Amino acid sequence: MKLTLTILIATLAIISPAVSLTKMGELSEYWLDYADVKQGATISSPCTANPEVPKLENIITPSRGGFFIFADGVEQREEFTIDLGQERKVGMFIFEMTNTIVYEGEVRRKPNSLTVGISTQSKDGPWTRVYSQDPADVVMSFALENVPARWVRFDLGVNKDGIGSRVRKAKIYPRYLLLPGPELMKEFHTQFKRDAAGLGEFWQAVDAGTWEEACDLMIEHFAKWPDEPKGEASPRVSAWMNNEVEASGCIYKYDSADWDWYRLRAECPRQSQGAPPGASTILHLLKTAYAATGDEAYAKQLAALLRDWLRDIPCPGVHRGQDGHVIIPWSGIIASQRTWSFGEMVHAMFKENKYWDRDLKINLLYSLWQHINFMRAISPELGGNWLTNANSCMFDGAVNYPEFTQYKEWLESSKSFFEMSLLRDFLPCGRPSEDSTMYVPIAANQVTGQYAAMKKAGVTISPEARKKMNTLWDCYARVSYPDLSLPAIGDAHRESPLMKNGQAVSGAYLELFDRPDLAYINSQGAKGKMPEQASRRCSDCGWYVMRSAWETTPYTDARQMFLKASKSQGHGHREQMSFTMYAYGREILTDPGNPNYGLPIEPKVRPTAVHNTICVDEKDQGGTPGIEHIWSATKGVDFIDAECAPYKGLTHRRQIVFLKSGSGAPDYWLIRDTVSGEGEHTFDLNFHFSEGAKPQVVNGSVCSTYAEGGNALLRCLDQSATPDIVDANISLLRELVPSKICRFRKNQSAPATFETLVMPFKGPKSPTIKAGYLPPDPECANADAVCIRVDNGFGRDFIIIAGNPGTALFFDNGAIKTDAAITVIRANKKGKVIYAFADSGAATYRGKAIR
Repeated sequence: MKLTLTILIATLAIISPAVSLTKMGELSEYWLDYADVKQGATISSPCTANPEVPKLENIITPSRGGFFIFADGVEQREEFTIDLGQERKVGMFIFEMTNTIVYEGEVRRKPNSLTVGISTQSKDGPWTRVYSQDPADVVMSFALENVPARWVRFDLGVNKDGIGSRVRKAKIYPRYLLLPGPELMKEFHTQFKRDAAGLGEFWQAVDAGTWEEACDLMIEHFAKWPDEPKGEASPRVSAWMNNEVEASGCIYKYDSADWDWYRLRAECPRQSQGAPPGASTILHLLKTAYAATGDEAYAKQLAALLRDWLRDIPCPGVHRGQDGHVIIPWSGIIASQRTWSFGEMVHAMFKENKYWDRDLKINLLYSLWQHINFMRAISPELGGNWLTNANSCMFDGAVNYPEFTQYKEWLESSKSFFEMSLLRDFLPCGRPSEDSTMYVPIAANQVTGQYAAMKKAGVTISPEARKKMNTLWDCYARVSYPDLSLPAIGDAHRESPLMKNGQAVSGAYLELFDRPDLAYINSQGAKGKMPEQASRRCSDCGWYVMRSAWETTPYTDARQMFLKASKSQGHGHREQMSFTMYAYGREILTDPGNPNYGLPIEPKVRPTAVHNTICVDEKDQGGTPGIEHIWSATKGVDFIDAECAPYKGLTHRRQIVFLKSGSGAPDYWLIRDTVSGEGEHTFDLNFHFSEGAKPQVVNGSVCSTYAEGGNALLRCLDQSATPDIVDANISLLRELVPSKICRFRKNQSAPATFETLVMPFKGPKSPTIKAGYLPPDPECANADAVCIRVDNGFGRDFIIIAGNPGTALFFDNGAIKTDAAITVIRANKKGKVIYAFADSGAATYRGKAIR
């Protein structure tokens, strides 16, 4: 299983007095794509092409969406040859096909094999084979040692399937070769301070021109850091070392008897960036395993991997552009991850070790310096978690490496970017720009860690930034479930990054800020002070939480619903107006989340049809923002009225009432969905159950069937929409787990409405309820409103939801009068009203005013 990253591209010129990527190693030539028409390359093929797609030249031209597809229905050997225009020293190849649709009606296809040959003599060969893979993958990348070539032939084998193979791009580069340490130090030494503590002898060697000695003294300087204590490896590393899990979903499975990076490198193709699949993971695992155990077997493989990585992506971990320009795919996050890893390795691996030679150590130190400088140059172009991650690593670099001449610039820039990130990318509620429950704690943790480090270093921030820090964890804490897990909204997993530590909020943050309300949530009510309200809206971002009382016991038995009506949708799915629901110790109605980027299973969890919202005509929503009309949260009732326009010409309005338990009455949600517009459509109202729920249809209701703990009953009050249980999946890290969706369908002209009861209960026995519509009195028969009567086993509830607040409504022969947006009346079996509520208007019940 190989990851294919979606490349987000922005052009950036990174040439400044402080940062030069075109010296010390002749990187300017390294960035060139020899298989580009701008570099004199041409392409030819003897094959018949599909006439409905772009020309063959597009695969060697940076054209967005440029493809070449061989003809359908022709049994031919599919091949093409790239003439580089002159003999080149080639070292890195990227060959990319696609398994997506190029033009409407096309059948998906990729070739069965790929063989690459090179020649210096003619376009007809003879050919030296340098790569082959059978079966072929979507993205293939491999490296050579800068061998001479003028012609490169790509042979995709004989097409016997009747469907032409497709090619997206072919790129060919020189490979960066590491300089010997002494040669590199001749230029690199200028980046160290003359007055840096502990470098006196190093500068004496530099002044004497004894470069080998200068290298040895620099290595000795950084080797003086205290040794890391040896001990047990972390559970994640131990699992990897013991073959309990695969580190990358590919071939990186450690075998103490026979685990060889050089062999694995040849067997596993590389990603489009040139990095081995899972390289950042394996780099961390190897380093951590060596630090914990001292076993030099890990050091040997780590040295092999690092040497390859420095050659294939020297710095800054960017994709290669045209004419020497640098373009950015995920470079902020890649550079910061590598800076963090490289910094750890400088201190852990500069000790005496036969596998870590002088040249590798000096190149590692040089690459670390380059990466920190690169992050300083690129940070203004970043945002969200990319910026918080890059900025945190840049600050650590400044604090840990004061030997470098730029360390003060790193400190100053890090503070500036820290404040910019807080004030620009974090909303007043504390949520960063990403519409994902996974990215909220990632960014918040990074900001918290940097703030703590800045405070320790005596760096102060502005009052505005300090004020924003005080709300950093507010949104995340409220979204977390009572058991500290998460709704997996957008690109997210349901297990919180903090959950394993028994936290909903970073403990480091609570040590820095006096937030007894967050301490209460973090400790599940054991510490701190109870927040004023259990339910909360984060209107800045469009996230809403309806929760039962804090006094619910045990704490994890609380009931909670999360609704998404997001303003922005970065890292979100097509899931506007979707919700999740937790009760009595578990999430029952779930969001499928995201297994990981680029995996074949990812498309199964993104569509609108697998989220708890309305899907129209079995199509995905468009990316439109949510709009809040009304939010109300009281001790007895919560109410949200929001809408979005997810389909052309249609508006989805979702109104949710949460009746909270009290005096023996149960709590439950009533959801009213209205899709307005025109035309005949298929409307699917979906409810996605968590794994193991095994929902069953009983007497028109749908119930989950867990043997103990939380369950839920669903009842769509419109009997024309019968429930159907369909198969689905939810993601658990890199795997899909089977689940079920309850789907209510209507085929009709818009507008379409659904009213659905969602009632949580504990244990296997479902509650007995009766529910139906109470028709309006004749004088308001055409009003856009609904009155639901629910016999809940304790008594009777009346819930009136208005489509147009302010319109006079009459029900039950005038016994109920209201012009409010939401009216709730709860009575016991004797008819005595024990609770009544009206919002955004006035109401009476049997002549008595409701407030």
